[in-house]
Amino acid sequence: MSNTIPDAVSSNSGRRILVTARNMDVRYQGENKNVLDKISFVLYENEKTALVGPNGAGKSTLLLTLAGVLPFTGVLDGAAQKNRRHQCGLVMQNPDDQLFMPTVAEDIAFGPRNYKMPEDIIAAKMEKTLAALAITHLKDRLTSRLSGGEKRLVALAGILIMETPLILFDEPGSFLDPKGRRLLLETLRSRPEAMLVATHDLDLARSLCDRVILLREGKIYADGKTALLDDGALIAGCGL
Repeated sequence: MSNTIPDAVSSNSGRRILVTARNMDVRYQGENKNVLDKISFVLYENEKTALVGPNGAGKSTLLLTLAGVLPFTGVLDGAAQKNRRHQCGLVMQNPDDQLFMPTVAEDIAFGPRNYKMPEDIIAAKMEKTLAALAITHLKDRLTSRLSGGEKRLVALAGILIMETPLILFDEPGSFLDPKGRRLLLETLRSRPEAMLVATHDLDLARSLCDRVILLREGKIYADGKTALLDDGALIAGCGL
């Protein structure tokens, strides 16, 4: 329904544009059809955007492309182009795909150490991040011995500590019980980073995000305020 993008920053209350995509295509090697087909959109600083669509719509593919994992054709300007791995943090759907260091502290510290951050600053940032997620007690635990929900929060901590301008989430509420989900929402609402949140959880999208991008079959079906999720006909047309 909508593949147009704004021409000026003023189109979103003066917020700075972080990412501009124009006619972006993504196709997996050996496939004869684009997974993402001529999509165009803008992401703004401090804005929380839900990415919603049925299975196979291209949500995870879009996140991986913005994170610099997948190649694309078309135009991708802004934070996602100049150094995507420095500017974007990706929280994967399954935390087992993300955690790889023996202990929680080592895993959270891996990113900052990789960028040569001083140890005293890493320690201070880690304590702050652990406290915000109420997981300070997990600091010295083995990552292999954590529950699914604990792994989810530790994986999130490893991204939040980096303070990237844009955070990409693939189903952030997965593996969490109701208490963990509430804590997640409270934490993310309080953060200043821009977020693109791929989710099937429409309640989470309504609670967290200001805006929604609806994907269907690799194309942008609609892009606007989160109130779009209350339009039954639109949601049905998107294939949800």
